[in-house]
Amino acid sequence: MTPVFRGPLGPWGKLRGRGGVAVKDVAITDDLFSVGLYTITDASRIVSQALRKRIPAINLKRWAEGRKTLQRDYASIIGSRFRVAGTDAFTFTQLVELLTIALLREEGFSLRKVRYAYERALELFGPEPFASQTYSVNGKRLFEKQDRYASGMEDLTSGQLAFETIVKPLLHDIVIYEGNRSRELNPLGKDRSVILNPALSYGSPVNRDTGIPTSILYGMFKSEGGTEASKTRVAVWYRVSVQGVQDAVEYETALLAA
Repeated sequence: MTPVFRGPLGPWGKLRGRGGVAVKDVAITDDLFSVGLYTITDASRIVSQALRKRIPAINLKRWAEGRKTLQRDYASIIGSRFRVAGTDAFTFTQLVELLTIALLREEGFSLRKVRYAYERALELFGPEPFASQTYSVNGKRLFEKQDRYASGMEDLTSGQLAFETIVKPLLHDIVIYEGNRSRELNPLGKDRSVILNPALSYGSPVNRDTGIPTSILYGMFKSEGGTEASKTRVAVWYRVSVQGVQDAVEYETALLAA
């Protein structure tokens, strides 16, 4: 009997490969409960909220699957090929990779440069390289965080070495890493209580201290009238700080608007 997965995507039976890619159907097991799974719509809302700018779901879909026009075919970047009961899905690390791509696009990187950098990063770091903490930017150049070469830093968008010393780190304000891999997303910032962690509630947004989903805190806040006094009552009922309720309300409100 195939176990039933109950997470952000609801009850599904299997993960399924996208067309044209040799990926076998994989039954949901306990080993997959900690990967986090997000629909394209959810991923778009999460990325949009984190960047404080709307990132359309179609953009994420194209970065994951590529697209075709009458003139040419555009290859995918992250190459996601997950299907869950007929619905496109991303894992937590893929979500972070999409966030990285969105940030690079906001920095003015062309898709051609992003794709080249991703392929080079694959060679250096292995699968899902954009879920790594090793990147910084300077202008339209992307560097891994630590120098690999005594003579300088490699620009992953061109393969050339540079002597840049002043670079802008990516994701460090909202992502926590374990070793070189992303472990937790803090969409409101690391000093706030809302987190997405694939090991908690299947990757759904929760309160850091209690693990209570932000959707529950927000729902109770609204049902109690949506006032400042409501925040206090919800905080007492769920043993969450008033600021924790405020963070949940702020996050869910922004998520619904994204």
